[in-house]
Amino acid sequence: MKTFKSFKEYEDHIKKLIATEAVYKKAALHTAGSYLKGAGKRKFGVYQKDNGLYEEWTELKSSTQSQREKAGFSPNDPLHRSGKLMDSLEYVVKGDSVINGSRDPIMAYQELGTIHIPPRPVLGAAMFESRDKIKKIISLSMKLWLTDQNIKKLKGGYGAF
Repeated sequence: MKTFKSFKEYEDHIKKLIATEAVYKKAALHTAGSYLKGAGKRKFGVYQKDNGLYEEWTELKSSTQSQREKAGFSPNDPLHRSGKLMDSLEYVVKGDSVINGSRDPIMAYQELGTIHIPPRPVLGAAMFESRDKIKKIISLSMKLWLTDQNIKKLKGGYGAF
């Protein structure tokens, strides 16, 4: 716990907190966005289990597996062919929010499903499953900010969560 020798020292600390709040907040949002992007990418090519919010992914149809093989891809890696869709995942920090997604319209079809394909949620599932890790990222950022520690301890350190 930080102690102060005078009211002036305490006042200076508060002024520094006010001046640095945006830096720590932005670092936390970027760290969370980067973590979520990685969590989404790790879902490609792997059948997902029921996670309490999203149902287990069904196996690719045999006709789809055959088409994939004829096109030179492995037969049974859901959502993973060339890597283009996976590489389209991105995040943007806007104000106090992180927006995770993809600009590729195919991602919406995969995420939500169509009349021809079942949903294979990547973005929503990654966010749902990462909620505890995101809380830890935010908590660490707040701790670093309030105790005037270097924000570099947060950046890229989300692997420890």
